[in-house]
Order: sequence, then C-alpha cells, then structure tokens
Amino acid sequence: MKKAFTLFELIVVIVIVGILSLFGINIAIEIYKNYFNARAINGLETKTEIVLEQISKRLAVRVKGSTIGRNAEKYSNFVSSQDSTLSNKYKILEWISYSYESFQDGGWSGFVDMDHTNTARNTGKNGGTLQTPASNLNSANTDISNLTNGKATLSNEQVGLMFKTREGLNAETSFGFNETNQADSIATVKMDAPISDDTLKIENYTKSEIYEQYYLLHTAYAVVPVRQNASDTDFQLWLHYNYRPWIKDQRYTKGYKALLAEHVTRFNFTDMGGTIVLKLCIRDAGSSLEKEGKEATVCKTKAVY
Repeated sequence: MKKAFTLFELIVVIVIVGILSLFGINIAIEIYKNYFNARAINGLETKTEIVLEQISKRLAVRVKGSTIGRNAEKYSNFVSSQDSTLSNKYKILEWISYSYESFQDGGWSGFVDMDHTNTARNTGKNGGTLQTPASNLNSANTDISNLTNGKATLSNEQVGLMFKTREGLNAETSFGFNETNQADSIATVKMDAPISDDTLKIENYTKSEIYEQYYLLHTAYAVVPVRQNASDTDFQLWLHYNYRPWIKDQRYTKGYKALLAEHVTRFNFTDMGGTIVLKLCIRDAGSSLEKEGKEATVCKTKAVY
C-alpha cells in the first residue's frame, strides 16, 4: 500500500499555506503602496522644484525695489516686500523685470554717453534723447515685440526705461502699481521710424536728472493664488505677465496668464535684506494610495538674490 497524507496533515498544510499566502498578499500590497507613495512624493518634489525655478528665474532679473505684496481682496492695497507691515494678507507677489532677453541678445547696452551731443534732456516734453553706445536697438525692438506678441515695441510708448540710481524708490509711486499715480521713476520709450541703433528717445519722465546707466522694461509679473471654491483647502497658482503697470490702467488682470501649479496648500514670500525667500507646498491630491487626510505634501523653500 502507498502511504498518503492523513486528513489532519492536509488540514495543517492548508492552514499553513493560507497563513503564508495572507502574509505574502499583505507584503505585496505594502510594497505596491510604498511604490505609488514614493512615486507620488518624487513627482511632487519635481513639480515643486520646477514651479519655484520658474518663479525664481524671473525674480532674478527683477528691478531691485520693485517687488511688492498685493492684497488679493483689494487691488489698491499693497506694500513693498521690504516693508515691515508685509504679512500673510498680501498673498500676491508682483514685480517688474528688466528686458533680460533683449539685453542678452545685445539689443541694449544699459549705458548712456553723458558727454555725447545726442544726450539731452527735453524738459518741455518730459523726455529727451540718450546716446547708448554698443546697442542694437533694432534688435531690441524685434525681441521685445516677439516677447510681448506685438503689444510693446520701441515706437508705441509701451516699453519703459528706468535709470539705475542710488535714489530711494517708493513702491507707491515709482512703478505705477497704484493706478492713481504716475510711475515717477519710469520713462516711456517713443522712437520714430527708422529706429536708430544707438539713440533712445524717451517721454513722460518726471525726474529732473538723467543718469549713465539704465534698464529697458517690457513686462511685469504677478504670482497669484486662486481658490476655486470657498470650501477648498488648496488653490491654483497662476503667473500673470505681458502687462506694464507704468502705463495707466494696466494691471495684472489685463495681461496674459499661465497655470503654474494646482493643489497648492501654501505660498509665502518674504524679503530679507533684498533677498526674496519663497516657500511653496503642494499636496499629492490622490496620486498616492493613501486615504484623504493622509496624503503626502511636499514643501520647498528657495532664496532669490
């Protein structure tokens, strides 16, 4: 006779196999969950870093002193980022950048030949002419027109010019952020065709002096948090651009906008002696296998000098 398993032995084997299978399934589920959770966190890390990089790249070429915090509930309520009253109620970060792309392309040198006969102040028209050696203003005009989709050129009084001086700047009146005030520190460029490559013509300049260094300006930027519903715990983050506050009635809502991130739980900024410190938090919004309330949130901080 052949030996066989007894019923008791079969039951024991089945129980042991069942226990091992249960442990194996639980282990497989945990490995699977850990994989998805790790993938969600890595994705959030990358997303958060990209958003901060997009903002910081534009902040790095800001006009120093032009950075403000704006109250999203009341447009006219804003303060300089260096103001001691800056708080969490100022949720919108806004600033003016110089025309970095056209500068890098050799379009304008940033220097004025103060001894040249073409450099002259025209007080009657609040403007004048500036001889700017080593510039290629036709190239600058093409670059700026392309960057703004034709909304700003060196001949349509949309491009701004700001002298680099040691004079203190006033966020309230220097840049045009308050629509009731002129941008006291910014002139507008108005050139007649054909455009000279090395002579700038400016208008609407209220200061009495001109200086040997300048910036050309073609846009401001605003980072704006938008909550879709009042009950939402997170919000979208939008970048507004291609608008010029030194031109009357141009605010960030009248420019273009691009979505930077969704499911943002925190966006803060502060100014530490001229260095802008950004903090951004984004939640995974269901991309992991964790239940709601246990979702991963990634926060990153970046300093922009």
